[in-house]
Amino acid sequence: MPEPISSSQPVSRTPWSRRLFRRIKSSALRPEPAYRLYLRLKFGTGRPAAAPKPPLPNGVLKNRAEWQQMLNAAKAARLPLHRGAEKNWDHLAAVFAILRSTTDSARVLDAGAEFYSNVLPALFAYGYRNLYGINLSFTEEARRGPIRYLPGDITRTIFPDGYFDAVACMSVIEHGVPLEGYLREMYRVLKPGGLLITSTDYYPTAIDTTGRMAHGAAIKIFTKAEIQEILRLAQSVGFESTGEVDLECSERPVRWDKFDLDYTFVIFTLRKPLTS
Repeated sequence: MPEPISSSQPVSRTPWSRRLFRRIKSSALRPEPAYRLYLRLKFGTGRPAAAPKPPLPNGVLKNRAEWQQMLNAAKAARLPLHRGAEKNWDHLAAVFAILRSTTDSARVLDAGAEFYSNVLPALFAYGYRNLYGINLSFTEEARRGPIRYLPGDITRTIFPDGYFDAVACMSVIEHGVPLEGYLREMYRVLKPGGLLITSTDYYPTAIDTTGRMAHGAAIKIFTKAEIQEILRLAQSVGFESTGEVDLECSERPVRWDKFDLDYTFVIFTLRKPLTS
């Protein structure tokens, strides 16, 4: 079990009122029956039917119909949903990859987790219990049933070597994350054979984001060449591919109204080899 986070972690700018609300909510939802009831009331979530077993995700969101199809399927299954409708495309792809590749005794990390992310709640619905989320924005541990949300830097975590069977990192690396540090740390905390599933904002050619800031960092939309470089870097760190990553697309099915940006998502899955 991880030790408490060091006080040297950066201080969150989350308003005190929100921190108080999180503390009260965490206390109320810490008992597993209470959290299960919360998910049932909010999403209709019970014990879902058998999950689909698609290939490990390695590709681009091609069009609006793809994310709408994933959203409709999730609603039909009464799975917990992400508050951003289009984000269910990559988040649930990660969930299904983890379900395909592990058992419900697996330890899973959501690196850069948010409370509105549905990766860990969906895994909980499928019977997983060893679930962790970390984010620099968290000021203290919070609980949702068995899910532990901890303050933490995804390039320098407190977890032991080889602690996790799978790590999901959804739409995080574009927010100023040092890529080599991220890949090396995720390699360290994964067990041999463990999966790292990463998604990020994407378009094959450059989209101008000059002067736009979000989450304390310049907005970044990765290009085809930049994703290819990340995949090469991952290989140099020690990861192996789980399949060719399809980086081609012509549509921009994701809209960020606040910044007048249209783009898409890419998701890719890496594996830590069974033998080094």
